[in-house]
Order: sequence, then C-alpha cells, then structure tokens
Amino acid sequence: MSMKLYFVPGVLLAISSSCWAMSLREAGENLLYFEHAKTTSEHCERQIASVRSAYETWLRDNSALYAETVGTIRRNAEQGGLSKAEQEAVLREAIGNQRALAQEHIAKKGVNCQRFSASLQMYSSLLKR
Repeated sequence: MSMKLYFVPGVLLAISSSCWAMSLREAGENLLYFEHAKTTSEHCERQIASVRSAYETWLRDNSALYAETVGTIRRNAEQGGLSKAEQEAVLREAIGNQRALAQEHIAKKGVNCQRFSASLQMYSSLLKR
C-alpha cells in the first residue's frame, strides 16, 4: 500500500491513497468547484441577477458528492490522528483556502451572470466522482 504525505497548515498527514474512493487531492479539487459555484452565485446575486434558485438546485443535485468530499477530508484528518476539533479546523481551513482561490479568480476574470447555468454545468463536469 503506497503512502502519500499531505501538508495541511500546521499538520502533516500520511495518507494511503488506496483507502478511499476519493483521494484528498480530488476532494480538494471538488471543494474548489463547490466554492466557485457558491462564490459566483453570491457575486451574481449582488449584481441583481437572480441565480439563487439555479445554484440551490445544483447544490442539491450534488449534495451526496459534497458530503463525500467533506467526508474524505475528515477521514484523512482522522487517519492522521487529529482530534475531532482539529479535523473540523482542517476542514474549515480547506474550505477557506478554496473560497479564497475562487474569490481571487472571480476578481481577476469577472463573471458573466447571464451564463451562470452554463458555469454550473461546467463545474458539474469537472467534479471528481
């Protein structure tokens, strides 16, 4: 069984890549897409473009994958010997990091709120399953 080392600020985790269906890297990528969708939705709502319904439907349709993504991060942290509080801190940090990347991207590239549904379809196609 091969082991990989992952650095999460303040913690070094040794993870067996064959233990779970979704890898930590894939979970991180998924978080990025989920945060992009959420951040884009929030941006468009501030621009008076009503996209909340489309976002909520997309999130509901992908809720099982989101739960698997979050579960993967928690399991990896638990496997690393972290307490429940530390596991939650790792999860908050991962979400915060991906949200910051999404916000930075949106600030640089902008958002076409009229194409929000197409953006959601793109995020769906990029999600790791």
